[in-house]
Amino acid sequence: DQELVVYNETDGSMSAKFSKVGELLLNNAYLDNHLYTQLKNAGIEYLCKPTKISQVVKECLYWFGLGLDEKYPSAKLINFVTVLESTLKKKDETTELRRTVSERGAILLYDKFEQRKEAFKQLRDIYDTRSKVVHTGVLIDDKDLASLAGGYARIVLIKLIKQAKEFSGNFDDFITSIDDTKLGKEKLLPARLK
Repeated sequence: DQELVVYNETDGSMSAKFSKVGELLLNNAYLDNHLYTQLKNAGIEYLCKPTKISQVVKECLYWFGLGLDEKYPSAKLINFVTVLESTLKKKDETTELRRTVSERGAILLYDKFEQRKEAFKQLRDIYDTRSKVVHTGVLIDDKDLASLAGGYARIVLIKLIKQAKEFSGNFDDFITSIDDTKLGKEKLLPARLK
């Protein structure tokens, strides 16, 4: 057993943690002032309010965490696509999910047409592979595809967190703004989402 004493600069508290493995810092998370300031500037405090966006973020953080902890690429992919689906579609949307998630994701991820076109293709491939795993039980070994899905899920989730305050926690308005961009109504889109 090893003991790690952690001093939290944010609130000035100290705590002790015991670990049976050598990577002590990985077993104890703490929040320093710099990280706290970054999270605050990103709008994390706004997520304390019970809104539709804060609920979506909470659920997505759960799925994202499962994806990070999973060692099998197929399971990673399923968890990361769940994040993408949850952040890029309204709850009542049940058809054309592949296209919806791919289009909205590409719009949210990139500004330029060529980049969006490539992201759309990659998101569509990710979604197709996820469907193959879910509907046929076929396992994949493509760690790069699972990693790409995780990267996209992370970026989309961060953008949603940053927009929580601007959209007053209204998830439907967040989705509508992405759709408005698709339809060419860029002036309705908040500056940070562009």
